[in-house]
Amino acid sequence: MPDRCRLCNATITGAVEPTETGLLFYNCPTCGRYFMSGTAEALLGNLSDDDRLRLTFAARQAFESRAPLKILGDDITALIAGAPRPASLMEGVDRLLLLLGKRATSFLAKIAINKDQDYPLLFARGAKGMNEMQVVAMQLEYMENNPAEIRLTVNGWRRIEELRASQPDSRQAFVAMWFDHTLDDAWLHGFKKGVERSNYFKAVRVDSIQHNEKIDDRIVAEIRRSGVLVADFTGDRGGVYFEAGLAAGLGIPVIWTCQDDWKKKLHFDTRQYNHIIWTTPADLADQLHERISATVLPRDWNR
Repeated sequence: MPDRCRLCNATITGAVEPTETGLLFYNCPTCGRYFMSGTAEALLGNLSDDDRLRLTFAARQAFESRAPLKILGDDITALIAGAPRPASLMEGVDRLLLLLGKRATSFLAKIAINKDQDYPLLFARGAKGMNEMQVVAMQLEYMENNPAEIRLTVNGWRRIEELRASQPDSRQAFVAMWFDHTLDDAWLHGFKKGVERSNYFKAVRVDSIQHNEKIDDRIVAEIRRSGVLVADFTGDRGGVYFEAGLAAGLGIPVIWTCQDDWKKKLHFDTRQYNHIIWTTPADLADQLHERISATVLPRDWNR
């Protein structure tokens, strides 16, 4: 009997292979390649369907980023918390259009998609959810009304151009954090390493930039030219709240982080956001890379 994926239950490609680190290696047509510990596998039975779905999304996004996911028992809760949630209908339609635009070989060409395997790329609830998004795309005249041969219409290509234009093209990631020597290791081996692991963004913080301006002017200028802002609230610094608010107001994606020892001091107004709660620089780097890969990287970024 063929092996099944432990996340989505699809038939996997090839045999499950143990690695030198004791993890099992899976190659799933839906989730992509990923690694899992025996402890994590034992915990899967206690997860809700939604949590397993979010792990499927995270695994496929990590695989698309060429950084196969490692699912360990100790951090499976944090991994689920940082994984994408199922997309709304119209969000899924937009993601479908971007996927079709990426796969199209010409403007009028037939485009290949597989609902059973590609639904995690849309954050859809399985093949049925992806089918609903496809039907709506046809009703909106983004696609030709022929499910057997998928082609984009002029309206579809126009929408794709709008979506691509709205995505941040800046590869700068501004890190707002406490400039205390106790966080030097977290900056170098956590924030910087986690941001730059995708090979897309370059991490900067204002104290590393040469300038002759007032520091607050330089901060505003650098935030404006960034594609994402990482706001770390370790130390409960007022400036970080300002910088996160400025980025959010400008429509720049904000990733919220805080060291575990400081999470109780988070301000009420920001506590509602999904913070990455980290313990060590290595833990921070892993979680930050996963969050960026899943939520911020351009959807047609091809490494």
